[in-house]
Amino acid sequence: MHKFIAELHNINLTFKNHNVFSDFSLKISNNCITGISGRSGKGKTTLLRILAGLQKPDRGEVILRYNKQGYVFQDYRLLPWMNVLENITLPVRGEISESDAVSRAKLYLGKLGLSGSENMQPAELSGGMAQRVSLARAMVYKPDIMFLDEPFSALDYEMQSQASETVRAYAAEHKISVLYVSHHIENLRLMSDTIVEL
Repeated sequence: MHKFIAELHNINLTFKNHNVFSDFSLKISNNCITGISGRSGKGKTTLLRILAGLQKPDRGEVILRYNKQGYVFQDYRLLPWMNVLENITLPVRGEISESDAVSRAKLYLGKLGLSGSENMQPAELSGGMAQRVSLARAMVYKPDIMFLDEPFSALDYEMQSQASETVRAYAAEHKISVLYVSHHIENLRLMSDTIVEL
């Protein structure tokens, strides 16, 4: 296994006449939680998207060494016509048995304080519940790397602590890498092994 799961070398990106990155380089270690900090407009979400292969820089080299990714977006991206259980198990349909998918979903719903919400529709969820459902969906997929874009912004302090601990334990158990974007430096310090300041 390579020491770095992703590398950026001298990337440049201009968006709407705004220079986001200029000769920017970064290496993301394997089996590590990397926090990404910085003021609004500094490119935190854009960096996440580049490392997830969702955005291409104008110039520079991007090296990605993972096969499966889980991504928790700021806007949750739950399908409104599916209930919580269906949304969570969607990424693994056809990969594992339905019973295993349901067992995984219920396991992570429980760890994130959402037991009993399986049949709820997205429209019935609070912002904090929807965030945790999105997080559970990424965990059920068992990715090599998870990208978390402000994953706890709608949670109160107690629930942030529980969700953070759940992610840390999950990353350690499955030996995966996590990239975590947040405006909250204290939460980044508690959650991350290393922090990149943009």
